[in-house]
Amino acid sequence: WESFSDSICGNYCINELTFDKESGSFFHGKKHLRDTRLKLRGYSCRQCSNTNFKSLKELTAHLQREHQLKLCTICVDAKQKFVSELPRYTKKQLDIHIRKGNPKIGFDGHPPCAFCRIKFYDDDDLFKHLHAKHFKCHVCDQMGKKNQYKRNYKELEDHFRRDHYICEEPSCLEKRFVAFSSLIALQGHMAAE
Repeated sequence: WESFSDSICGNYCINELTFDKESGSFFHGKKHLRDTRLKLRGYSCRQCSNTNFKSLKELTAHLQREHQLKLCTICVDAKQKFVSELPRYTKKQLDIHIRKGNPKIGFDGHPPCAFCRIKFYDDDDLFKHLHAKHFKCHVCDQMGKKNQYKRNYKELEDHFRRDHYICEEPSCLEKRFVAFSSLIALQGHMAAE
């Protein structure tokens, strides 16, 4: 047990560790926890070292009013970093950050949903949104044309009629998504059903 606690605590005794429920982490004493909360998770202004802000709303108002700077709300909402670690931007810099990103570091901006015009933190968040709110063409997917989404089912049904083969039987129209990549596949479905 001694070697285990030594490897966990280093020079600190296990009794000196303080658990922080919010982060799910242990800290070497209450002072370390307090400093971490204030510097990392707190709302402070790096421009003037003001640390009196009790909320993100207060900090953003201060940044705008005193320094004409903004935080990227997409980055803030994604909670991938502490607010204290996020860059502050001028209006022009923020626009470039959102639209183009910084390709030198592999960030191409926040991707938008083509249907909703909402921007997302990254492609994973956009994909989750598309999957939850829009309709994917399974026929295109089967044909190797991946991630073909439509705004709503009406647009998807129109796409089925225009680009694929949809079963027009009332029971199949009611079931939805009964479409095929070829006339032969549709005819096989018609014979079987």
